[in-house]
Amino acid sequence: MESGVGKVSIGKWKIAIVPFVAVYILVSVVVLAGLHSAFALVSWKVSDAFVELRSGPIALYIVDLDGVGGVRAANHSAVVDGATQATFINMRHKLSFPVYISDRAIPDYDVNVHVNVSYEVVRDWPAYRQIVEKANNTIIVNTHDKILPVPEGYTKEKWIAVIADFMLNRWGTWVHTGGLPFHVVRYENGTTKEWNQGFQQLLENANLNITIQNPPKENLLIDFGRDADSYLGQWGVKIDYEFGNHSISLSNFFEVSTENCYCIKRTSQDSLKLLLEIYALPQTENGALNWYNPSVAIELSNSTDRYGVFVYMSPWTFYDVASNMFTDNHANGIAMGAIPTAAAIWCEAGYAAKNIVEANAATQKDENMLQKAVEMFNFGNFKQAIIFAEKAKTATPSQLNVLLICIPIAITAFIITTTAIHYCNSKNERKGKEAK
Repeated sequence: MESGVGKVSIGKWKIAIVPFVAVYILVSVVVLAGLHSAFALVSWKVSDAFVELRSGPIALYIVDLDGVGGVRAANHSAVVDGATQATFINMRHKLSFPVYISDRAIPDYDVNVHVNVSYEVVRDWPAYRQIVEKANNTIIVNTHDKILPVPEGYTKEKWIAVIADFMLNRWGTWVHTGGLPFHVVRYENGTTKEWNQGFQQLLENANLNITIQNPPKENLLIDFGRDADSYLGQWGVKIDYEFGNHSISLSNFFEVSTENCYCIKRTSQDSLKLLLEIYALPQTENGALNWYNPSVAIELSNSTDRYGVFVYMSPWTFYDVASNMFTDNHANGIAMGAIPTAAAIWCEAGYAAKNIVEANAATQKDENMLQKAVEMFNFGNFKQAIIFAEKAKTATPSQLNVLLICIPIAITAFIITTTAIHYCNSKNERKGKEAK
């Protein structure tokens, strides 16, 4: 009889531990989910409708090869100066902008992004070649406007393929600073040739079909895009203008003329993805709305999980908000360098921050994807951050689903095991009495 009682006691212990395991699982799921959510917000501050983020490093190379110069810029050194000034953003090194959330009845988000930009001016050919061949997650600014510098050992076609690879496969951003891209080839040995198919060659590598065409009406002035005015207007540059040196906002270069630029024509059927319209002119033609963009940031991609950016900047003269043309070559050169470089920086840190904030504000979001977006942002991998943030906005919220599934399962397991304990204990007690 003593051995029988011993079996009952051991059985009770084995059964009684089950609810504790179930409760432990339930508590662990809740705690881990809570910790994950908390960790996702460690690297950025969210207070009501205000968000503050600190970006990872942005590496930027300004290509100014000795003896190459430019074609469209009357003052090439000013183009280099403009690109350099754009890396400073402003005295606070901070971007501030609103984010509009359409699916929630809350105030718009005010976002501050502390930006960390470092730059290097590249003057020798071997360094230029190595950067374009090997660089990842960087911005390369070609200050030589329509000139494509081709290093020793490459044909113009093969060098265009390397530039395309930089954008398509290595998360790169290429900045073009004036005129038609890659229209003139300058070889390292000093030979110069015109090449009317350079930009088209790049587009073929990216499987894009883009039409370069100005509006039918001549001599139109095209304004800064609304978003460009808000975003790029935060950059300040110093120019020589009207017998003095002045500090002005980039938004003061408010207009460009169709006489001094080449527009990308877009229709409502185009699949072209724009990250930022720098200058934009909508036109209704034959009952259809078309857009003409003399300057724009375009996404280049051959896959769904990787892309690069081409900043297209064709104007070489600019007008102020009163439609007065800047006649000083230094001012126009500053604009050619500063505006597309600022756009490239915005398309990294600014566009990534905007997508992260939108993902966080979404009524349904994938917390895991959002966390990955924040981590990539902190590392300075901004394009990866954008991809994860876009997935967070559209994917099923996996963390919430896991939590909602695990809680009822754990509760059900607790109820079942508790009932089983009661039943088994009652049965064992009856057996014990019968044994006595």
